[in-house]
Amino acid sequence: MKLKPLIIVIVLWLIVINTGTMGSPDTVVRLRSAHALWAWTEEANSRLPSLSSREIVEKNFSIDTGVTGVDGKRYSPYEPGQSFLMLPGDFLATKLNQAFPFIPQDKLSSLVVNFLIFIPINLAVVLASFWLICLLGFDRKVAKLSVLTWFLGTTVLSYAQVNWQNNQLLLFTLLGYACALAYIQKRQFIFASLSGIFLGFGSFNTARRTIQGYEAMNMIRKGQIKNVEKGDVIGQISFINEIY
Repeated sequence: MKLKPLIIVIVLWLIVINTGTMGSPDTVVRLRSAHALWAWTEEANSRLPSLSSREIVEKNFSIDTGVTGVDGKRYSPYEPGQSFLMLPGDFLATKLNQAFPFIPQDKLSSLVVNFLIFIPINLAVVLASFWLICLLGFDRKVAKLSVLTWFLGTTVLSYAQVNWQNNQLLLFTLLGYACALAYIQKRQFIFASLSGIFLGFGSFNTARRTIQGYEAMNMIRKGQIKNVEKGDVIGQISFINEIY
């Protein structure tokens, strides 16, 4: 079965629920940081005082207060991961703003980042989960129904509308485990390498030990262990309990 109908349904749903905004103050600050990374501007408002995180909460100050860094420059207190993802969209929006100056820069950046960065990422989350379910041995029809239910019935849908980092982290996690399983089944080293990259392994040995664990579980599931038959879920669970 082709994936085109599934992709169309997910993309249309993502477009319908998209507000064209960042969805949260945290993401707005990260978008400003994305702009600062390539435009060489300050990440935070230099007119506001520099406070610790606790002081910001206690005094109800804006999260734009930031921290003071080298040469008195203002920096956002947030990590740069999501900012790097948004950077290409912000760069394109800035160039478009030069051609269409009547559209405010902030609104244009939000629109471009939403439709060119976040929608593709959220679509990738669904497709990665579909791939993982298929690698686990389920029928493609079952996989399609599962990912649709999962997408519409969990917080994946919520975080597709409120652009926090959750779905981006979920994407890397799904791809990491899917690549590990793909390596077990196809024995192609590229999948082992990608699994390590996506899951953030510090060394190849860490990735190798994790993949060996998947491999052992796959052998148990296939009934390749003595006295543990394929499909005997109770026997498989008992065998694992005996090991640990």
